[in-house]
Amino acid sequence: MIGARFDLLGKYALVRGLPWSLDFVRKTGPAKTPVDLSGCAARLVISGLLETAEPPEPLEFSTTSGHITLGGALGTVAVDLDETDTAGIPDRALYRFYLADALGKETLLLRGRLGVIEEDA
Repeated sequence: MIGARFDLLGKYALVRGLPWSLDFVRKTGPAKTPVDLSGCAARLVISGLLETAEPPEPLEFSTTSGHITLGGALGTVAVDLDETDTAGIPDRALYRFYLADALGKETLLLRGRLGVIEEDA
């Protein structure tokens, strides 16, 4: 699975140097039932576009680092980055959001562009 493309632009964009959060519910099937995320892990990888000879190292945030919280049987996912976390995100960023099940099998769930706005803009 290559992951659903969802660009985090407009109201989902982040302002560099300010806190940013993204909350959603992982659902499945025709009934849109929340997926039980008990025992799961997640990670968000943010990288710059490959426009320079040496692009910056990707930034990684995860359930282990405390930046992502999973809500068990409710299927909720909460990503919270603080001012320091957003300060180093490149202007033209891409993201990938991975979800690992209770057995450790990782799947690319979401991917796309991440809008970055300068605070004074």
